[in-house]
Amino acid sequence: MQVLTEELASLDVTIPSSLISRVKAECGGDCMTFEVVAAALWRSRTRAIFSGDDPDDPAMLFFPKNMREKVGADRGYYGNCFGSQLVVATSGAVAGAEIKDLVKLIKGHADILDLLMDAGAASGNDLGRLMSSPRYHAIAVSSWQKLGLEAADFGRGKPARVMWQPEKAVGFFCVVCPPCMGKDGVNVMSRCVTPEHAEAFLRELAALDM
Repeated sequence: MQVLTEELASLDVTIPSSLISRVKAECGGDCMTFEVVAAALWRSRTRAIFSGDDPDDPAMLFFPKNMREKVGADRGYYGNCFGSQLVVATSGAVAGAEIKDLVKLIKGHADILDLLMDAGAASGNDLGRLMSSPRYHAIAVSSWQKLGLEAADFGRGKPARVMWQPEKAVGFFCVVCPPCMGKDGVNVMSRCVTPEHAEAFLRELAALDM
């Protein structure tokens, strides 16, 4: 399925704190908020966009990884130095999994950069097959939660909300933003589904904490 990024729906969603707390407890506290949010988005989107006719189709999750230590960057260097982390499973497995199990999968992910640098031909061929899958099979998730933008104060108090302004050229992407002032949960700005799948995606997200 070929989907142009201009065709995607811009959505503003919230992952409830109660879900995040519950999953963290189920994981024994050994996970981060970002991992829970990414797992929730990944499963909800997979359930929304895949028909179930071919449960062996790959469902891929990408997120940025800090590469400064890997390449030996000096302490204090904050320039661009990141790569893409890949987590992949079949769409059937992702759609049928518990959020806590997807969190564990994310924590034990395969590093695509390590695979490219260190793996043999078989792994390279496997990666090639994944990369030839339709782009709509993949979702990328990034976080703005540790940038400190919500602490800015230009004389009228701290911002009520920090938002990502999605560009039409950027697609299949979610940005985890700092919490809205006085609101519960984690705010996510999303451009990862078509209007055709938006209602199902929102319905899956709404059912997460039931």
